Amino acid sequence: MRRLTFLSCFIQVVLLRGVFAAVVVVLPPLAGAMMLSILVFVVVKHFVEDVFVVLRHFGRQ
Repeated sequence: MRRLTFLSCFIQVVLLRGVFAAVVVVLPPLAGAMMLSILVFVVVKHFVEDVFVVLRHFGRQ
């Protein structure tokens, strides 16, 4: 009986460690991808706004 509880505790610890390791491995690339997508979005937004400003400027002339 004692060995069973020890085994279940061991399995829980291993699972927690595995989940933690997976989170540590997965999160940085995920965060990097998020940052990259936000950066690309901001750059594209500014570019589109500049294009609209230029078009409006030429449209007035």
